[in-house]
Amino acid sequence: VKELFEGCILRGANGSALLLGPRGCGKSTAVHSVLAELKATHTFPGFVSVVLDGALHTSDALAFRSIAKQLYLLDEMNAETDFERELKQLCHAENNLNFLFELVKRCRVINQPMFFVLENFHLFATHPRQSLLYNLLDMTQSPKMQTVVVGTSHCLPCLELLEKRVRSRFSGRQILFSSPRTPEAALQIMQAALELPEEHHKRWCRGSQDDAAKEERLSSLRRAFRSRFNERVQRLKEDARARLALERVFNRNGDVASLELFLVAATSRLTVQDALLRPEHLRLANGDVEGDGQRDVIMGLSVADLAVLAAMRRLEAKGKAPFSAMQLYTEHRAFVKSSPVGR
Repeated sequence: VKELFEGCILRGANGSALLLGPRGCGKSTAVHSVLAELKATHTFPGFVSVVLDGALHTSDALAFRSIAKQLYLLDEMNAETDFERELKQLCHAENNLNFLFELVKRCRVINQPMFFVLENFHLFATHPRQSLLYNLLDMTQSPKMQTVVVGTSHCLPCLELLEKRVRSRFSGRQILFSSPRTPEAALQIMQAALELPEEHHKRWCRGSQDDAAKEERLSSLRRAFRSRFNERVQRLKEDARARLALERVFNRNGDVASLELFLVAATSRLTVQDALLRPEHLRLANGDVEGDGQRDVIMGLSVADLAVLAAMRRLEAKGKAPFSAMQLYTEHRAFVKSSPVGR
């Protein structure tokens, strides 16, 4: 991903790619971390990034409007500008396949590379005629533009959803992500997430600028705490009780999001007096995130759903499975009539 973006910045090489993998495996995190790193290293001439989400931008008109906002061409406080009215007219023009090119020509940073990140890429493929995807990928084919389009999706065959004209403009580059496959990989994720970085002491309060000696003591204390905290994390990685708690989380749901939720629950138990992680913290956190699956499902059901479940259970007890919807309704009516409330 970094090579794709950096190639556009340094050599003007356009491109497109799809990041595919299950939810919570780090696709979006990888893209945004690379963009943050490039923004820090390539300050001039820099680049412009536009992020769209298929779950939020459910139509091409909403997506085009969001692009205009992120390119500073549309004032969010005043939606009825001349540009907004022109935007609506162009969005309704079915034959205007060069709309995005006309849009970015108005941008004051047109000479900078433009990176488009499409979250939930497969949802954009459901838009009529796939005009947005066609325009974006068509820009990657134009020598006048410096553009990279990167999509993320948990739908592995989402490339098959594209129309032929859209697919012909896609580079075909697919990068596959996966959740941690072994408990050892989960341990590595835990260590990377918990360890304090080298610059951690710089993120604390700066202390008194007038008292250099006090500032030096505070800096020394921060470095000492970082060293002790990271040492404790390394010991947790080798502790049998901590490994058991992490393996239970991994076996129950091995995606990165579940592991991060588990670690948040563990670190939330730290206090000023007890600021170093212990295996007991991980054990208690496992109980917090484990819960009761059946109870959690039932809590989200309506009264009608619970009545259907009760009828299904009664029919199963009578050995009448499988059963139809009419049998469920008949059983529910019989139960209501036989109950004291139904009488």
